[in-house]
Amino acid sequence: MGKKRLISTHTSPDPDVLMAIWLLIEYHGLKLENIGLWFVKGQNVEMTSFMNSFMIDRGLGKFDHHRKSVTDKTSADLIAEELEIDSCVEKLLGLVRRNDLQGISQSFDLADTLKCLQRNKQVTDEEKVKIGIETISAAVHFKRKKLERNNDYVSSLLKEFLSGKKVPEKFVNYLNNLKNPGFNRYLDIVEIILGKEDLSGKEQAKEFTNLLLKIIHDDSLLYLKAQEDLFKGSIVKHVKGHYVIGKMTDNTKFNTAARKKGMSLIIQRQENGATQIYFNNKFIWDDKIIESLVSIIRLEEQLVQKRRIPETDLRRSGAIDGIPEWYYFRAENGKGRFILNGSLTSPDIPPSAIALETLVFLAESAIKFYPNFNWARWKEETINYHKKNA
Repeated sequence: MGKKRLISTHTSPDPDVLMAIWLLIEYHGLKLENIGLWFVKGQNVEMTSFMNSFMIDRGLGKFDHHRKSVTDKTSADLIAEELEIDSCVEKLLGLVRRNDLQGISQSFDLADTLKCLQRNKQVTDEEKVKIGIETISAAVHFKRKKLERNNDYVSSLLKEFLSGKKVPEKFVNYLNNLKNPGFNRYLDIVEIILGKEDLSGKEQAKEFTNLLLKIIHDDSLLYLKAQEDLFKGSIVKHVKGHYVIGKMTDNTKFNTAARKKGMSLIIQRQENGATQIYFNNKFIWDDKIIESLVSIIRLEEQLVQKRRIPETDLRRSGAIDGIPEWYYFRAENGKGRFILNGSLTSPDIPPSAIALETLVFLAESAIKFYPNFNWARWKEETINYHKKNA
């Protein structure tokens, strides 16, 4: 029995974390059965480094890309720099990087599959790691062995799985793509399934395939539900050609459904109080709008909570000391922007005290006063309003 190793990372492991753990197994000699997993809930949790331990994507240490000195890299990139990896894996790291830093993936590719896995609330974090490692191993095996695609064969497996089930549009579109024998999507479910069959044999691979397809299917059904319920109980405002929508919902596909319907700015509040604010890059293209919004939200939070307003630029990306509720993610090289008050990977962030209706109003205001938003005037008037109504 090998030496036990501890890996600390966040809850709901994402493609970056799964790739990082896979790299340690593949190139550093770790074995999954000898890894102890510790899932932490905070964004910037203080951790002590122990011998034979790895802290990934948390703790602001060596293998956490959230520290200020790191730009344009994922935590998996930071681990890869310590190892001698092959060209096949370098390309895979690029796929993970685009997904983690820019939110880019394609239906049924490896990043999309691992994101579906991350969002699935029926699978434990430990199981997500195991399934994620198997999925990455199968995809890499396909590339290393230079196996041939067989779109028709995998199409038949998808149709067999879907028999008697509701068929979401995502599956319909992908099956249409597979009708073309020349269709080739890098590290998609075709290559994952065929890689797994070559590794483990068809019988064992069939169980794995059905599990992955169920995870993707469950995620697609959530999207259908989000589309159906999009405007039920939602607050929708129209300002200067933009639609702002706010809703209390736990559906992890609400943001995707709202974008599809042409919403420019999406505010999702969950039942536990966590709130995420997303921007549709097709319509919200200027950081001035986003920076105005994050600054007035942080100001509002301090005033509602009767706390001191920090003497710092409230537009700043990342977290700000004294305002633990709001984290502003701004991709250094890409269009990825969102404002988070808690998330799948940081479930213990204190919920905002700002009402959902107020957040929608603040979003309206950021758009309304663009491009001539006057921060000094807004701050003064907002402080006076809160004093008056204290």
